[in-house]
Amino acid sequence: MRCNLKNKILAMKYTLKFRLRDICECIKLAVQYLLFPHILAGIIILMLAILSLRHSYSLMKNGQDYWSSVFANISAGLITGIVICLVGGIKQITIMKTQLKIQWLDEIGKKLCEFFDPYYKLYELGSQKLSGDSEELFNMIYDIGCRANWVNEAVIQSSFDKRLLFNPQKYCKKHLKYDADALASDFEELHENLKMLDIDCTSSKQILQYFGKVNDHLQHLAGEIWHEKQALQVRLSRMQSTLI
Repeated sequence: MRCNLKNKILAMKYTLKFRLRDICECIKLAVQYLLFPHILAGIIILMLAILSLRHSYSLMKNGQDYWSSVFANISAGLITGIVICLVGGIKQITIMKTQLKIQWLDEIGKKLCEFFDPYYKLYELGSQKLSGDSEELFNMIYDIGCRANWVNEAVIQSSFDKRLLFNPQKYCKKHLKYDADALASDFEELHENLKMLDIDCTSSKQILQYFGKVNDHLQHLAGEIWHEKQALQVRLSRMQSTLI
């Protein structure tokens, strides 16, 4: 009984810890949004509008209808300003998110190139038997496998980067049809195959078969990134060309 109670307390502590961490992350994200100039301006204008309304009401109670209507009109103008600031703020946030997505896609694209360049050199060997120093060949092939894994890891790890204002892993799954978590087992399988590789008894064709599934996944990701970047750049150009 004591053991069960202890486990329950520990489980509650861990749950509370993760909830507090999520709340802190939400607060950080909210502060990040509030620091946008348009949002800050909107908050200041809102405070001025409230003060103006209160002053207008106070003047009306004292029978100063003229000055009350003046401050009421000022409040109406400030409320219009709030709407403009909010619309501008939302646009500013959307532009920044779009720019961050394009930058992130560029980074993943560079990692893909770091894999494809040496992989295609290996692919050009076709079914030939590899020749040269066994250790150097093993290191080269293992390095290509590591480069493939770095792409998938980059997608997963970048989800912890709160500066991005979006979740790359969820973004990849929804817009690029690439589920990094689900595909991790294929990259692990490649890693295990390459660890056990015997260079002296293996042709490049057999090695390419080990890379088969992983290469297909990364080729798909590269194509989706290209199309997504084109769409984002068009959207960004349209947003930047409008006043609000």
